[in-house]
Formats: sequence, C-alpha cells, structure tokens
Amino acid sequence: GGKVGTAVCEMLVKARPNLKIRIFSRHQILKHPNISYSTDLKEIADYEVVLIGKILSGKMYRKALSDVPVDQVRTRVMYDYTVPVMPIEAVQKHPAGIKHVRVGVLKTTQQNNRFLKGYYDICMSHPQNHIVPCHFGCLL
Repeated sequence: GGKVGTAVCEMLVKARPNLKIRIFSRHQILKHPNISYSTDLKEIADYEVVLIGKILSGKMYRKALSDVPVDQVRTRVMYDYTVPVMPIEAVQKHPAGIKHVRVGVLKTTQQNNRFLKGYYDICMSHPQNHIVPCHFGCLL
C-alpha cells in the first residue's frame, strides 16, 4: 500500500500484462485481475522473485522460510528497496541459496564527494559515495 510499491505494481502490470503479482498485505489497495493479496508470508517460498518494500522482523522471515521444506523453496532472489535495508539472516543463511539484493541505491561518479560523506551513510546502511534517492530529497 506504499507509494513506491503501488507505482512499481502499476508499472509492472502495464509493462508485463501477463505477470501475476501477489502482495503481502492486509490492505487491498490495487484492483487488477493479475494482482492478489495474502497475509501468509510463507507464500514467498512459492515465487522465484520477491520484491521487499517494507521492513519486517527477521523472526517473521525465519518462521515463514523454516515452515517450508528446503526442496520446495522456489525463491532465488529477493530485491529489497527498504530504507534502511537490513540484513535478513534467515534469507542469507537459507540452504536454498536465496540472494538478497539491495536496489535503489545510486553511486556517484565523483569519488570522495563531501556531500555524500557523513554519519548518515552508516545509519542508512550504504557505503560512502552512495545515496538512496528519497534520502537525497530529505537532505535537500
């Protein structure tokens, strides 16, 4: 139900009309025949590609993935655009070899940019000379 997630889903259904999207949420924001909703996080194991846009506790991921036999986990990659992105131990250590990939971080070509150095790099969980676009707006 967030602004970015809504925009991503709307763009995906236009660009790929046959794509099926399953959203983990109690609130049904988007009405589309290819978009459905679930409150069962275990269903992430049914999808090869998962997009994460909301910070959930590691405990929730651990429970969801541990309840599914390893040979039945289809998930291969989780793209994560949360800010800040948090390591998900249950994903990183999962025997199925799920990749947790952070998306939406921009890197400047100008190294040692004074503007992109500071304590906020650490709190936003990205390296020096990188910035999350929405964080850039906050800094301005």
